[in-house]
Amino acid sequence: MFRPSRDELWALFEGSQVAILLCDRESVHYANAALLTLSGWDTPAQVLALHPVNDLVAPLDREAFRLQLERLLSGADTGDMRFTRVLRRDGSLLEVVARSQLFLCGGQAYAFVTLADATAMREEQARLALLVQAVDTIDEAIIVADPRLKVIYANRAAGDLMGRACEDLLGVDVRSFISPSIRQQELEMAQALEETGRISGEFLMRRPSGDEFPARLTISLVRDPEGAEVARIGIVRDVTEQKGLEAEQELRERQLAAMLREAHHRICNSLQLASDLLVLQSRGATPEVSRALSRAAERLRALGIVHQWISPDHDVLEVEVRYVVETVVRSLREALASSGETIRFDVSVAGCRLASREATALALITTELLTNAIRHGHPTAIGVRSSCEGGRCCLEITDNGTDGSPPAEGDESGGFGLQLVRLLTKEQLQGTFSLHRVGPATVARVHFAPARPAPA
Repeated sequence: MFRPSRDELWALFEGSQVAILLCDRESVHYANAALLTLSGWDTPAQVLALHPVNDLVAPLDREAFRLQLERLLSGADTGDMRFTRVLRRDGSLLEVVARSQLFLCGGQAYAFVTLADATAMREEQARLALLVQAVDTIDEAIIVADPRLKVIYANRAAGDLMGRACEDLLGVDVRSFISPSIRQQELEMAQALEETGRISGEFLMRRPSGDEFPARLTISLVRDPEGAEVARIGIVRDVTEQKGLEAEQELRERQLAAMLREAHHRICNSLQLASDLLVLQSRGATPEVSRALSRAAERLRALGIVHQWISPDHDVLEVEVRYVVETVVRSLREALASSGETIRFDVSVAGCRLASREATALALITTELLTNAIRHGHPTAIGVRSSCEGGRCCLEITDNGTDGSPPAEGDESGGFGLQLVRLLTKEQLQGTFSLHRVGPATVARVHFAPARPAPA
């Protein structure tokens, strides 16, 4: 067994970077170079001449240090760590961490005291205290667990959430905070945490009282440089109120949707009823009045077509142009078929969407231009084209009718139908309308820039 001599021990202590002091109740027996640096003395002899309590310790700490030495040297104490202020040679005070142990050498009992500058430790403690204080003011519950999954820290919000004092949560297994009813989800959560180091989601959690509640839970895994787990940090937010608000919002939306559908059906029925009444009224009227009433009925049907596509079951803000134009054409084709007339329609409509206000105007314009071509041109074929390019849209209706001739460019004459087309194009679409002959065909064009063009 190696039993170093006193001189050999002194040599070992001298090479230490830790300040070392050997003393009894009244005398200093050894001080290494690190202690000289700490206390500001020049030589060991100067320190050996000092009283270990009265000359090395700050006045306010002397009594506590004296009692510590007496208990240690009498065998009543095994030593401990405490903060002490050292009285340096220049009269300044330096706070240190003092650790003392009983040391036997040559049959003599000494107090083996190590001293370390406590400045860095105090600063670190202050930073930690500030961090804890900051975390304690956060509204979300924060729970930290060690690798054994035992709680080692819980902030104020965690105590409030769990219905217990923060201190009462210490040592509790965090798995007890997860509802047993989601055991499989808990296992999947644990596996994902090991693989990714972080998980987040909604889980059913349980308070120590047994009450369960939905929560948004985020867990982060903290590892040391070697990859070993150090702690798990969980952030918990009770979403019970949020779930309640979402349920209320969903209920209100369902109620509103039902009201909108009811209103939509009533409006559609009213438009259809008004159109049917006009048709019935036209049967007993003079030819001129009958034509006017029939055209009014057609306009109501055009409005109903657009309304069909801004119902609660569709987008109430934008309407697909293809559906509007094709439905108008189909309605007229069915009306012609019922009266025994046959006209071939060639329809090519680009897929784009218009605001509902623009779609309403376009439906009325399409209806007016088609009925105008049918009634005044007596065509055998009608072409309907639409395009949306470069932020502008064009609706073109061409017929091969030979009766009559279109008004000249700039001529504002024409029947009420054409006047309505010009008004709708200018006021509702902020566009331009033209009607002219191209060879044997009559071509009506509407150019406009949609407010929100979008490809289908």
